[in-house]
Amino acid sequence: MRGSTQEPSSAVETPPLQPPRDGCATECQPQAIGRHPNLTESPPAHFVTYDYPNQIFMKEKKMTTGTLQGKKVAILATDGFEQSELLEPRKALDEAGAITQVVSPADKRIKGWNHKDWGNEVPVDVALDSANAEDFDALLLPGGVMNPDQLRMNPKAVEFVKHFTDAGKPVAAICHGPWTLLEAGAVRGRTMTSWPSLKTDLTNAGATWVDKEVVNDRGIVTSRKPDDIPAFNREMIRLFAEGSESEALRKTA
Repeated sequence: MRGSTQEPSSAVETPPLQPPRDGCATECQPQAIGRHPNLTESPPAHFVTYDYPNQIFMKEKKMTTGTLQGKKVAILATDGFEQSELLEPRKALDEAGAITQVVSPADKRIKGWNHKDWGNEVPVDVALDSANAEDFDALLLPGGVMNPDQLRMNPKAVEFVKHFTDAGKPVAAICHGPWTLLEAGAVRGRTMTSWPSLKTDLTNAGATWVDKEVVNDRGIVTSRKPDDIPAFNREMIRLFAEGSESEALRKTA
């Protein structure tokens, strides 16, 4: 219409993005890790890294620090251990106050298996030949195919594991780790889980195999794979703490 003027439409301003409540200046992008060498599909993102991971780890540390103060935990492993299944549980144990030592038939260092290739090396703290199982309060058995397959063929390694199960000391085994427990005669009558390929072996040895992320049955905690590590760590620390308390009561009785 003549003489009329059209007012320009006002632009809608988008409010500035606010940083997340946890204080991250940028959006934290999780990335899945902890893949098993035999796992073909992408695992759920149970293991994540963030731009500011300390906020996550500090929360976990507050819940666990001091739970296992002064308790000694043996980590029996050799070359080919699944890297995340040793390093992540060890970190959780250390944060809970435990003293962790790698016991191995190998000399000086052992090499991990990371996803589909060789990974990091870990120093050996105690040689298996000189290790005394009585010096330890609990035992951790990481997985990986090569690692427990070698250990179960080593009589000294089997005897080392047998000490813990015969003495009623707590044991945590993940993935293929229960192979060594089987060789030590410690699985009959127990409910357990593991990497699925061990199902027949464990069943034939008298165990009841279940497909669960973690199982805690009469002093032995088991899990299936790296994706289960958060649940595995939680139950492992709980069992080791209970086992330590039971041991203390036996000594004072």
